[in-house]
This record gives sequence, C-alpha cells and structure tokens, in this order.
Amino acid sequence: MKKVFMLVTILVAGLVFIPKVNALSDVDIETLEDYAGKDQVVITSRGDNYFEAELRKDLSNLGNPNVQGYDLGVPSGQTVVLDLKGHKFLSFSGTAIEVAPGGTLIIKDSVGDGVIELSSISKGNGISTIINKGNLTIEGGKVVSEVAGNAAVVNEGVLTINGGQIETKVNSAWGLTNYKTATINNGTFTQGGDYSVIQNSGDMTINNGKFETSGSGVHNSLITNNKGISDEDVKLTIANGDFESNLILYNGEDSIATITGGNFQNPDNVVKYLASGLHFDNNGNVVKDAEVVSSSNNTNDNNPDTSDINLYLLLSILGVSTLGFGYVIKRRFN
Repeated sequence: MKKVFMLVTILVAGLVFIPKVNALSDVDIETLEDYAGKDQVVITSRGDNYFEAELRKDLSNLGNPNVQGYDLGVPSGQTVVLDLKGHKFLSFSGTAIEVAPGGTLIIKDSVGDGVIELSSISKGNGISTIINKGNLTIEGGKVVSEVAGNAAVVNEGVLTINGGQIETKVNSAWGLTNYKTATINNGTFTQGGDYSVIQNSGDMTINNGKFETSGSGVHNSLITNNKGISDEDVKLTIANGDFESNLILYNGEDSIATITGGNFQNPDNVVKYLASGLHFDNNGNVVKDAEVVSSSNNTNDNNPDTSDINLYLLLSILGVSTLGFGYVIKRRFN
C-alpha cells in the first residue's frame, strides 16, 4: 500500500477529526477509522443533522493546527451531544474543539472526572481549548488550559454553562472569555494563575456558580468586565453565586455591572455595583433593605411597638379626662 504524505480530514458523523501524522490516500475506511481511534468515540444515537457520541477511551494528539486549527470540529447545521464519560480529551498542538457558526455542541460527563485540556507543551501562545462561534452548552466535565495568552473557553456565539468546571493553571491565561452572549447557571470557575477566571467583553449573566482562586500566587480580580477589543456593549449581571476572593470584580470604563444577589468574600470590592434597595449583611450575602428593617423590629405580644404605646397613653388620658368631667358635674348638682 503506497503511503502519500498528506493530511486527510476524516468526517465521522459530523465530527471532524484531523489526524496528527501523515495520512494515507489509498487505504480502506476500516484502517482509517482504526487510525482515527476506533472504539474510542462511539456514536450512540443519530438523526437528521443530529447525533450523540461518547468517549470510550482517552483521546490525545488527534489534531494538526496547520490544517484547520482544531482537533474536533462541529460544522454549521450539525447538533452534537458529546459525553466525556469520565475520560480525557487532551490536545497537544491546537484548539481541542471548535464550534462553527450555526453549529451546536452539548458537552456532558455522565460519569465524572472527564476533562478537555490543552497541554502546556502546545506550540505557541494564544491557543484556546474550546472556541465557540455557534451554540455551546456545557453540562459537565472540566475544561482546562495550561497555555498562556488566551482562555480555556472563548465564546464568540451563544454559551450556556449549567455545570462542570473551568480552570486556569498558568499565568497570563483566562478561564472563560466572552465576546457575545453567555449565561452561567452553575459550575465551578477556578483561577490558578494571575489573570481573571472570567473575562467578559459581551453580555453575561451569572445566575449561580462558585468562583474561586487557588494557590498562593498574586491574583488579579476574579472577574474582569471590560470592553477590550470588542465592539459589543459590555454588560454583566450577577444574580447569585459564591465569590471567594479579595479582588472580585474589575469593571472597565463604559462597562455596566449590576449585582442583585450572591455571597461575596469581600463585599467592599463590589458594593458600588449593588442594585438599589439592596445591601450586604455581615456574612457578605446580598439582602433587601426591607429585610433588615423587619428583622430589627421585635414585634410580639410581650413587646408592643410605639404605636401600641401611644394608643394606650391616649386612651388613658381620655379616661382620666372623663372621670374629671364627671366629678365636676356631680359637685355642681349636689
């Protein structure tokens, strides 16, 4: 069988796997599938422009960024559900996953401990683990970057995070960079380097989640809300979540940040972003002003409030006056 040194893109049910080494131009499909990782990725369900896949073994070193710039691609018009099932998807050379405009990817981890990671030996800076230009939903698994200059996840489309973990392990790297629309409903976001674990340059809503620093190094703010190179209006809304850092939020010029709920380790750092009618309690929780007023009033049967006391005094005075008036009348007619 003659070997021709060229790179061939392998289309496997909507997922584009790009072999790292020299491919063969005249091999049968079975050999090609063996090379791409037979029994490593299994299609469990399929339909029109839709399929579900799961990892059966760890995947590594699939891609060659000189061809497409990613290991696994989700093309436009395709919906893919990828279950890590506790396995590792490791890229040494380029972006692990890219979702094209019009493509949809849902990442799950039904077993736990599944990881999508960009290795520290990847060539060059500025490479992201996942780039989304379509629709990406993260339900589980951990996404990690050990490469400086970019983020574990870069969103240029619509991103929804319902669980899982995003982590930075090196300096000069973000966990999540958002340029368009992102909604975080849950998950853990860990800042292991000196850059923010969240860089928002679009429209982001945080409904829940845990945001923390790890290690003893010098950290910048957990979240940076800043226009940067984006032309989008920058807006950040925090409705809930746990934020464990002394430096929680940096809000750039012409960027909007609003906090309506959550627990904050250092409330002083973010108090100016509180919505009206709210403040922090002694534990760093966001509470309504009305809740403090009601809790400060000890209203019960044994401790009447001032209105009850005033009414009692008024009735007493009226009672005394009535008695006095009756006494005068009695003296006059006797």
